Amino acid sequence: MTVGRKGATAAAVVSGEASAALALRPGYDDYEVVVTSADGNTSATYTLRVVRLAVPTVTATASALNGKPAITYTATSAGRSGYNARLQVKLTSEAWPPRETASFVSSAGLSGSRAEFSGTQIGGLLAGTAYHVRAHYSDSSGAIFDVETLVPASGEQVEVTTWDVPGAPTAVTASAASPTSLSVGWTAPTDTGGTGASITGYRVRWRVADTDPVQAGNQPGPWNADDGVAASGTSHTATGVSAETTYEVQVRALNGIDPGSAWSASATATTPTAPGLSFSAESVSVVGTGEATYTVQLATAPTATVTVTPTSDDGKVATVSPASLSFTAANWNTAQT
Repeated sequence: MTVGRKGATAAAVVSGEASAALALRPGYDDYEVVVTSADGNTSATYTLRVVRLAVPTVTATASALNGKPAITYTATSAGRSGYNARLQVKLTSEAWPPRETASFVSSAGLSGSRAEFSGTQIGGLLAGTAYHVRAHYSDSSGAIFDVETLVPASGEQVEVTTWDVPGAPTAVTASAASPTSLSVGWTAPTDTGGTGASITGYRVRWRVADTDPVQAGNQPGPWNADDGVAASGTSHTATGVSAETTYEVQVRALNGIDPGSAWSASATATTPTAPGLSFSAESVSVVGTGEATYTVQLATAPTATVTVTPTSDDGKVATVSPASLSFTAANWNTAQT
């Protein structure tokens, strides 16, 4: 008599005695027992179908996929070709549905009409929501039943809570860096959106605080961009603003879950008057190899270094020296030649 897994090498067994232990693979297998008569002239084959109810071990952590809450998972392999781990995801308040031959996400746990799958991530979930995750093996080879067949057992469920948007930045400050720029600073939020989440960046936006000072109350202008501009760290320089104008500034924190945090409380800053220039002569001319001089100074003290670059109408005929003049808050009213 012999016994062994169908298609594999069979082991001899003495009649009336137990065979050696047979190693069972996870899932389904057919074993064949061949019994031969004592004279060796006749034999009969018996097939035993065996299922080992092995189950995957699952881990699950919160993540983000395409701007939406997601779960990143691992599931241990069955260790045999044609077997896949099929995942099931549901809200903790729901009962487990029947096992399926494809990974399944409860429709009540979706933020849209369908889940999103990418590698070991399942996305399109609800933000800040607790889920249960489990898995089972499925034989997609069709070697036993000619169709994909489930192993009727599931691993232990694990619980994971998806990320939400983070808290808004705090302590936002704004000050004029120059007549045409603002320095913005803030404190990172302590609420990053969930376990394992981190702040990945910020968006900053600004607008004129009051476009019509004559009318009662503030009449703010449009934001430079509704979604702001990208910023890293906890500071940003806003450029392209106008002199002698009060601006309102807000900051949003990002962690991979759209659209990011609520916009922060506003900070305001007023840009100074653009420094005017005072010339001893509007223009000068030279004849032959001669030279001419004039002086320049600022009309008001600057908040940052101001560079003046003199030019010649024809650089091939006349040159200018020095190439530039620098004015600071310390020398703004001193004429330079």
